[in-house]
Amino acid sequence: MFEINETPKWLAGIHGWDESDPVEGGENGLDNVPITELANRTAFLKQKTDALISGVPFIAAPPAAASTGPVDIQGGGLLTIDGITLEDGGLVLLKNQANAVENGLYSAHEGAWERAAGYQNGTPFDNRLIDIPAGVENAGKIFMLEPATAAVDDDPLSFIETAFSTTNLPGKVVIRDRHGNF
Repeated sequence: MFEINETPKWLAGIHGWDESDPVEGGENGLDNVPITELANRTAFLKQKTDALISGVPFIAAPPAAASTGPVDIQGGGLLTIDGITLEDGGLVLLKNQANAVENGLYSAHEGAWERAAGYQNGTPFDNRLIDIPAGVENAGKIFMLEPATAAVDDDPLSFIETAFSTTNLPGKVVIRDRHGNF
């Protein structure tokens, strides 16, 4: 048994075996060519993903919850969002408002909600990863702003679900969390 040495590179195709190919193991054996090509692609994708993610930081603190539908921010209250009962001052990501200008990060209160500190009227919302630690639908998901920069209360804020997660979710690439842990 030996370990395949990975080289981060993308090949246009992956070799397959013909029925007439002999069985050849070993470091340079025919049976290890497709495995090595896939390992190289995996190393390439990891390298590219690490570079992409390192350029987009997480927000300072994760929200307690992310919306699954529109929320009455004027009526507010300590609602249950995505199965999470909010506490006074709890941070919430609203991403489903009918008027996308109202999307963004909010502090929940007994009465009307207000924009979260640092994400208030006219301030630029530069792209950040927003990881959602809990919820029925959104737990483990990571959202980001698209396009990457917008002005709060001036521009529509569209948060898209990324292909990344800090937990093992089906169809997601697991990345390091805000503390650098897997």
